[in-house]
Amino acid sequence: MLGRARDTPIYTFRQHSWIIRLLALGTTITLAQAVLKSPTGSSRAPWWLIAFLIALGLSIPLALLVWDRQRGVHVLDDGIRSVGANGSRFIPWSEIAAFEIDGYVVGSVVVSAVRHDGTHVALGDTSRWPFQRKAVEQTRDQLNEYRKRWLTARGSADRDAKLST
Repeated sequence: MLGRARDTPIYTFRQHSWIIRLLALGTTITLAQAVLKSPTGSSRAPWWLIAFLIALGLSIPLALLVWDRQRGVHVLDDGIRSVGANGSRFIPWSEIAAFEIDGYVVGSVVVSAVRHDGTHVALGDTSRWPFQRKAVEQTRDQLNEYRKRWLTARGSADRDAKLST
C-alpha cells in the first residue's frame, strides 16, 4: 500500500549497531592474533582441524553481523515485524490500535504496540534507559505516523473499491 514489495521494510528502527560491529571486529582481531602468534610446526593437530577451528572462530563474528542486520522493528506495508534476540513477531496494521510507551525490563522503557483488545506487545529493540525517554517518544511518534499513513492508504483503497463497483 505504501509503494513497496510486501516483505521489503519501509523503515527499520534499530539501536546500538555499532556495539555489535565492534564486538565482531574484536573477535576477528583476537582470533587473528591467536593464529599469528601461535608457533608454527609445534602443533600435532592435522591441518584440516586447524583450518576448521579458524573457520569456526570466524563464524562467530559473521553470525553476529547477520543477526545485527536482521534485528530491529521493521515497518512493512502490511504491518510491523519486531525481530529480537529470541524471536520474531509480526503484527498487522489492522490489529494495532496505537503505539505507547511502557515499562520493560527493570529500569527501562519501550515502545509497545497496543492491540484493539488492549493487550500490549513490547517492541524489544526500541527499549532504552529512562534518561533516553525522548528517543523512545520519537520512535513511538514515528510508528504512530506510519500507522496513520496505513489508515489513510486503506481508506483510499476502500473508496476506490466502492467507486469501481
